[in-house]
Amino acid sequence: MCIMLSRAKRGSPGRAGQVRRKSAGAPVHTIAGTVRVVRPDITGAAINGCPYQYACMYTKNGWAASRPEHEYFNYACYDLSGEYGIRYVLNNQSGNAELSLYYNYGCTSLNATIAAQNWGWGDIGPINSLALYP
Repeated sequence: MCIMLSRAKRGSPGRAGQVRRKSAGAPVHTIAGTVRVVRPDITGAAINGCPYQYACMYTKNGWAASRPEHEYFNYACYDLSGEYGIRYVLNNQSGNAELSLYYNYGCTSLNATIAAQNWGWGDIGPINSLALYP
């Protein structure tokens, strides 16, 4: 599976082929597949229906209507069930909080990580769990 990496300016689509780096120099990956990552302009508020300090998952229609399918708040591993097709994932946490997506249940075999105040989209089919980290 090919992973396309993106970096975006605030409110604009990303350019494929670039890697966003945290201050420590480790790459931050986005969802596998063709991805656009946008850094929302507003912090401390709900974004696209996702409450501040939460991470949210949306269907295509839910994204367009600002209605999350799932909302995640606690720093924990969440196993997914019955999720197929394109999903949008928004990390509306603050600071260095991360949302990581995993191929296996129990949050093993990392696929991608989305930094706080960023979002991405892609085929959620191969993803079987996600985790929130401070």
